[in-house]
Amino acid sequence: MWKPALRSFLRTPAFTASAILALALGVGSATAVFSVVDRILIRSLPYADEQQLVWLGMGTPLAEEEFLLGPDYLDWRDQQTVFSAITSSSMVGDCDLFENNPARLRCGRVESNFLATLGVTPLLGRDLTREDDRPGVAPNALISYQMWRGRFGSDPAVLGRTLNLDGRPTRIAGVLPANFEYPNLAQVDILLPQQLDAAVQRARDRMALLVVFGRMKPGLTLPQARAGLLPLYQQSLKLVPAQFRKEISLKLSGLRDRQSRDARLAAQLITGAVFCVLLIACANVANLLLARASGQTQERAVRAALGATRWQLVRESLTGTLLLASAGGVAGVGLAWWLLHLLRSLAPEGIARLREAQIDWRVAVFAVLLTLAAGLLSGLAPALIRVSLEDLSGTRATERRGLWLKPMLVTSQFAITVVLLSGAGLLLHSLWKLQNVPLGFQGGHVLTAALRVDAQHALEAQQRLRRLPGVSQVALADSVPPSGRTQAMIYSRIQLEGEPPETRQGTGGMVVYRWVTPDYFPALGIPLLRGRGFQAQDKDAVVLSSSLAARLFGKQDPLGRRLRAGLDNPWLTVIGIAGEVRNAPPGQKQDSEYYLQRPEVIPGAPRRWIAVIRGALPAASMTALVRGEMLAMDPHLPVEVAAMEDKVSGLYQRPRFQTLVLTVFALVGILLASIGLYAVVSFFVNQRTREIGVRLCLGATPSGIVSLVLGRALGWTVAGAILGLGLSLASARYLQGLLFQTESRSPWIYASVIALLVAVGMAAALQPGLQAAKLEPMSALRRD
Repeated sequence: MWKPALRSFLRTPAFTASAILALALGVGSATAVFSVVDRILIRSLPYADEQQLVWLGMGTPLAEEEFLLGPDYLDWRDQQTVFSAITSSSMVGDCDLFENNPARLRCGRVESNFLATLGVTPLLGRDLTREDDRPGVAPNALISYQMWRGRFGSDPAVLGRTLNLDGRPTRIAGVLPANFEYPNLAQVDILLPQQLDAAVQRARDRMALLVVFGRMKPGLTLPQARAGLLPLYQQSLKLVPAQFRKEISLKLSGLRDRQSRDARLAAQLITGAVFCVLLIACANVANLLLARASGQTQERAVRAALGATRWQLVRESLTGTLLLASAGGVAGVGLAWWLLHLLRSLAPEGIARLREAQIDWRVAVFAVLLTLAAGLLSGLAPALIRVSLEDLSGTRATERRGLWLKPMLVTSQFAITVVLLSGAGLLLHSLWKLQNVPLGFQGGHVLTAALRVDAQHALEAQQRLRRLPGVSQVALADSVPPSGRTQAMIYSRIQLEGEPPETRQGTGGMVVYRWVTPDYFPALGIPLLRGRGFQAQDKDAVVLSSSLAARLFGKQDPLGRRLRAGLDNPWLTVIGIAGEVRNAPPGQKQDSEYYLQRPEVIPGAPRRWIAVIRGALPAASMTALVRGEMLAMDPHLPVEVAAMEDKVSGLYQRPRFQTLVLTVFALVGILLASIGLYAVVSFFVNQRTREIGVRLCLGATPSGIVSLVLGRALGWTVAGAILGLGLSLASARYLQGLLFQTESRSPWIYASVIALLVAVGMAAALQPGLQAAKLEPMSALRRD
């Protein structure tokens, strides 16, 4: 039965190619996106019995992640009854490997039962033990599979090797499996024992900030686990100062839900967009098949007259459509493979598991099912068109049966396209707003070099860097914007001289502070609005950001006033007010900050420093000079050099990626919709050839014929635009979480989308309209 259909398609290559291309775009886009969504939201996590794993702690507006303080964790661990295992981690941070090939790595400090709680077994060697976790013992470590392959060439003899990690001899005890994921999805090269000192923690002197994970007992639900932890939470809450308690809550989430929290909205957005593209593609193919079926009405009527049942005609039509869909599906899988590689290459760092997405058997099965569904959806309406004995005449009157369906499909295509274009327009406007937010510093011609050295070597590095050609300023700091690791304290702990201590209600949020050298402000181009910056002889001085100064002193003059950050710290004199600097990406909560002068002698080593280098040479040349100078100072020193402009660009990578993907899908949608409109208008002209001939004979001008055709196309386009506008307004609220300083119902964006749609619709209909205007009246009247 498929051979006649194949021969028929081969006789009409233009029709066949158009249908296959539309289906390939729809199926390919959907398959590529499904492979990503499957990896992020659906596929099993690399942990045993993942549904039992939870992320728990105390939530507060002061921190992005829920946490427990060390003494609270010890109490919860010893007294809880809802978990079969509970474990903790002291966050993930930078660590430096001091060897012949030095490197800055990412290290996580974990409790010895960390892997056991997750249900993970090392690929090689052994797990951490309680002995490893005792405070003060020589550390053993687990290295990642990627580090084992990349740095050690998959050598099994790596077990027992000693590394110089942060200046401490660290022995490799094991290798993590290839699919190991840190529960918060942070990149981790090495796991080290936490070595939490219970006595120190219970004394509440130097309390650790811990991220906590638990494995619920079999049969227990999240609400039951929460109820079981509530007494422990209330017990811990009593130890919190009374004015802070209202800002704290108990947080308990399934690990998968917690991991996908940031990516879920974007994944749902892209899934919705690709579903729209698929619907447009199916409507496009359905229109092509309807036009084809109209031309085959007489043939189908003859077959019906010779005894073919309606079911036989429907089955034959659907067989041909599924054959067409199969070709589109095969092409779509090839397109999906290419699109997936493109998505992975364009995607920013930090999108959970995107790099692991691939076309495997699960995705292939999805593509097959989607191809069948697309074929049935596209071919059902043409297949169900009834034929009768009247159709044996082969007149155009009989070919107009079902003509109403073609404009309806075009209208629906344009309606869906409006939804896509509106979403893309909102995200484009939001991205433009993001990229035009002042950051408060000048990042051009600035490099940063992250070092881990003692104070003496830090000053030596500063002097060496100052002597490099083209360098105008070199400063040292413990952190730099944007989104750099910063130190912070609670606003309410800041006390003004003459003010009673800790009289403010609530925490007041967090205040960032940095240790800097005198050249910091000119090196980053941060303006000093009042007063001055640091000088070498300054002692116990502080520079405030303008927002912090306004918050602390109101309209009073802050210069010369004294404050202290905590009751145990010295009084500081305000010497200057600096401009606002953005520490977090635009769109996220921004904290005020203050600056302290970094002392030249800091007890203990090594310490982290960031050198800020302003120069006149191109970034690539400066990077090579800086790296070379630091290696000349110490060939075993890990140095991480980055251009400040690259850091700033990184702030916008995720919104830029989301905007790009939705914009591409919107462009594909409008392309398919315009092709569909062109086909329907051409069919409209063909069906009314005699009518147009009559109009021309009665005095209609060519411009009048063009207006007739364009008017019909305009009606379909406007109907689609109105329907799409309603759908866009109804769905706009789902986009609000991705927008920055952009109203999800912005009138001018919707007006622009409709104007664009009308322009595209008129352009698509113009050629058939001009063709109709060129018809010879007598030739048109002689056509059947």
